[in-house]
Amino acid sequence: MKIGEYIKQKQNKEYKKLIKKREEKLSFSEIEELMGVHTHIYKRGKGGAKKQIR
Repeated sequence: MKIGEYIKQKQNKEYKKLIKKREEKLSFSEIEELMGVHTHIYKRGKGGAKKQIR
């Protein structure tokens, strides 16, 4: 069961408020940008130095 379905069943008024509040439509590239998909990711190596993994 998805979270949206659960909220719809248990808290119908709150679900309707959330649906009305969500106005802006984001494109796939905007969502990826917010998630940080195309950014560099660093990790600590064995000796403690930073290492770029992606």
